[in-house]
Amino acid sequence: MAEQNTQVPRRATGLRLPRLDGWVIGAGLIALVVLAPMASVFWLALHPTENIWPHLMATVLPRYLANTLILMAGLSVLTAALWLVRA
Repeated sequence: MAEQNTQVPRRATGLRLPRLDGWVIGAGLIALVVLAPMASVFWLALHPTENIWPHLMATVLPRYLANTLILMAGLSVLTAALWLVRA
């Protein structure tokens, strides 16, 4: 007796665009509001009106870089500790 194919055919998995309902539009607007200040700072950093980079390098960038490295190290230690406790 021949075997019958009982599998349901798969749909083509392509790029599907989300439906534009209220939730998607609201989430997009919130994302734009959150990203707008970051985009403006990024734009001003790349297109300064004066040569501000030497001043920033001499005053605040070393402290900001040190704080970032301390935060990264602390987060790495905390993540490793939680991972070891969970394992």
